[in-house]
Amino acid sequence: VIAMKVAGLILAGGQAQRMGGVDKGLQLLDGKPLVQQVIERVAPQVDGLWVSANRLFDAYQSLAYPVFSDEVVFQGMGPLAGIASFAEHIPEAFTHVQIVPCDTPFLPLDMCARLKRRLKTILAFRNFTGGVFPQTELGAQYGCALVTRAQVTLAQQCLQNQQRSVQSWLAHAHAVPVTDFIEADFANINTFEQLAHAHHLRSSPHPLFEVNHA
Repeated sequence: VIAMKVAGLILAGGQAQRMGGVDKGLQLLDGKPLVQQVIERVAPQVDGLWVSANRLFDAYQSLAYPVFSDEVVFQGMGPLAGIASFAEHIPEAFTHVQIVPCDTPFLPLDMCARLKRRLKTILAFRNFTGGVFPQTELGAQYGCALVTRAQVTLAQQCLQNQQRSVQSWLAHAHAVPVTDFIEADFANINTFEQLAHAHHLRSSPHPLFEVNHA
């Protein structure tokens, strides 16, 4: 049996330019901040949880999980900066990292378990040091990848080489897709209009919504 201890990493350090620069993770959906919605879905799936945030630390720390900001050298370099900066905070005991964005409040409750099963299957057949990510009919969900802690260090190297794309980093990491996920589960909220209509998505996909393939 391949032992995995998974650290959950919620990326909440974005600038939310399409929402006028508000802190997206703290915007309310059904009376709860988006980041709280994500926490409630992800925390039971992982062995520990951290939040990457670059402002309003008191608000994020009130959620009762460790909060850290981007390393100075990586500031302003996008979501990969939060991943790379986690290298300085992840305890030694954790073998893998489950990444999730703070603006995806409908994530599957079994996402990490399904990704872990696939990763263990691959490891059983070959020496594999990469990661896995959900794949739907309409595209890859790179922002919800499950990777080894070594790939977090690789994210640092990518940024040092001015490669800021999460997709590019996962390609370097030789990450592979895990299919049969549902597109609507990964809908992310980028505008106030989407936020206002988000509750409709619980029962059926809505054309207002986009999916975070970044």
